[in-house]
Amino acid sequence: VSVATEHEAVLEPLRDLAKQGVATELLPVRPHGDPAAGLLELDALREALPDAALVSVMLANNEIGVIQPIRQIAELCHNAGALLHCDATQAVGQLRVSVAELGVDLMSFTAHKLHGPKGVGALYVRRRDPIVRLDPQIVGGGQERGRRSGTLNTPGIVGFAKAIELCAAARPAEPERLTRLRDEIWGGLRTRIDGVQLVGPALDATHDGAPLRLGNNLCFALPGVDG
Repeated sequence: VSVATEHEAVLEPLRDLAKQGVATELLPVRPHGDPAAGLLELDALREALPDAALVSVMLANNEIGVIQPIRQIAELCHNAGALLHCDATQAVGQLRVSVAELGVDLMSFTAHKLHGPKGVGALYVRRRDPIVRLDPQIVGGGQERGRRSGTLNTPGIVGFAKAIELCAAARPAEPERLTRLRDEIWGGLRTRIDGVQLVGPALDATHDGAPLRLGNNLCFALPGVDG
């Protein structure tokens, strides 16, 4: 089970699984024009969970910036006996992300989204409560505890860790600065371009007291213009 607005990195593997006979389902989100546009409908998730083994929901959307309630989603999944994978690629570096607080079983993210080196990513795998066991992505050696064979990209790994360290040191000042710049850009667009439309949740929208949209995200549409 996943969401219609996921990144192709999740949607394409799901399409491949469907070709192999695995039952898959994509859940809807709130539509354009809703102040919480892009937010996953939890009632739809509840309906899909009785038959689900694995759920994949991104923490923050790469196009419209909506931040999903992953903690609530994880609780629903675990109550139904399903594992939860979270694509946190867009969120790590912008938000404080804790796998323990979110309750996820698997979390993927990458270096190049936070000014780190290209070609290196990370996958968190829960090792207890529950134990998550994975088949190797690439076979042929024992690297990465048997999950992905191949000589490790040591400079990339070190650069990735340093990029995360710098991002952590820059919070909250840098995300707040980007949010101010984002709001200034949107204010200028609204006053200078007729008909410009915001895509995604309102810039000031909140969910459970927290921002519903990434502060560095602005997505808009220009009616009448062929993209």
